[in-house]
Amino acid sequence: MALKDLNAAIALDAKSNTAFFYRAQVNEGLGKKDDAIADYRRALGVDPSDQDSKAALTRLGAKP
Repeated sequence: MALKDLNAAIALDAKSNTAFFYRAQVNEGLGKKDDAIADYRRALGVDPSDQDSKAALTRLGAKP
């Protein structure tokens, strides 16, 4: 349900850093590491100063 809602939010506003960040968190919780990394990077693409996404990528062993 959460992914469906976040996908809808992103469809409405493709520049929503928050929606990408929360979708990344949901994907991470579901064990979808690659999807989570992609969404954290999308969140950073919208807001390059997003420290939470940078920290998450580091935690996952990915470069921002």
